[in-house]
Amino acid sequence: MYPMIDSFSNHGVKGLIFIGGGEPLMYPRFGDLLDYATSKGLKNGITTNGILIDKYLDSIARNTEWVRVSVDSSNEESFQIARPNRVPHAFDRIINGMEKLARVKTGLLGYSFLLLETRGFSNADELYDAARLAREIGCDYFEYKPMVDGMHFLTKYSDEFMDTIWNMQEKMKSLETDDFKIMMPQSMQMYRKEHLNQPKTYHECPLIKLRSLVTPTGVYPCPYKRGQLKYSMGNVDENHDFYSLFDDSKVYNYLD
Repeated sequence: MYPMIDSFSNHGVKGLIFIGGGEPLMYPRFGDLLDYATSKGLKNGITTNGILIDKYLDSIARNTEWVRVSVDSSNEESFQIARPNRVPHAFDRIINGMEKLARVKTGLLGYSFLLLETRGFSNADELYDAARLAREIGCDYFEYKPMVDGMHFLTKYSDEFMDTIWNMQEKMKSLETDDFKIMMPQSMQMYRKEHLNQPKTYHECPLIKLRSLVTPTGVYPCPYKRGQLKYSMGNVDENHDFYSLFDDSKVYNYLD
């Protein structure tokens, strides 16, 4: 039914993450795909914009270890700035879908908040309200994270923006319970330093030996190289065995 899923399962892959660029729930048979992956013994995670949660609610609830929804705001008005779209009442639709999923899910549900500061817009002062909303609708956690550039370096924010974040961080602690956690990456601590110095002195990334990204343009052991064809290790289609693209020497020397 899904030869690529068969190939993953046959070669000992433990789990799949369905993630962009692009919205994974746009695939018209996404529910069937999740059911099939689970039937093959794979654990599933999803990163989604949340607009189509309702469409595949039952399958998502049954077949996922976790779902993380990228929201980046706390209300409809700012959502249309942070994540502009043409879906009527998109923010309310996403929140309602998340609330429904929270009632029936078997895995974890997270509310993701990307810290945004652009000309004329900032979502820093929404952080607490968004975290409180996440708890109210039944999420297991709320995560916030900084932006990075194309080379995966942290984005510089204004001092005023960061002051607001630190104040919100203290305030959000009151929202935590045994069933609801506030999460942030360790990289946020970099912003407490006087200079945002980010040396990258390593020469090898161990993660590329554990995870690969499969896209329509090719297979990329490093997700940050996605779309750069010189870093693709080949293409996968229904007649191509996924693991024939790899051998140890290719993967170990990938970033050389």
